[in-house]
Amino acid sequence: MSYVVKYDILPSKMINNVLEPDQARIDQLEKLQKFFTKLEISILGEGIRNPIVITALSKDDITTRYGGSRLMIAQKHNMDIPCIIADFDNVFPEAKIIKEEEIPSYYENPPTHFQLRAAKLYIHGCETIHLKNKTPEKQIEKQPKSMKKVKNKYL
Repeated sequence: MSYVVKYDILPSKMINNVLEPDQARIDQLEKLQKFFTKLEISILGEGIRNPIVITALSKDDITTRYGGSRLMIAQKHNMDIPCIIADFDNVFPEAKIIKEEEIPSYYENPPTHFQLRAAKLYIHGCETIHLKNKTPEKQIEKQPKSMKKVKNKYL
């Protein structure tokens, strides 16, 4: 394995969202189930429940591997976001190094499958919890976890 798996809460704006859905996909999911509206209400109401997965090749090359929709909402609101990091070049020296078996413990709703491969970290099977919530509007009043003041050591 040519990277170290780490965990940290990072400023969303420093991550290049290569997984952000295009407008046609956003429109399609909104029409079918109000996917992004419900996701945004959920994130603003209760914070980001589960970390995204990112690859950090250098300070100028930090990209999403999983969680592009959550990152899109976090960037829209300039929020910090919890991240599982495949750190290839010690881009985040202060981030906590974690073991493979610890990965699920960083999720409120753990993925059903994760695998560390030589070149990438794969995580699949996270539930879309926000779609199961019948009254997400009531959550908007809660203080989001990810918006609590965090000393930003990366910007």
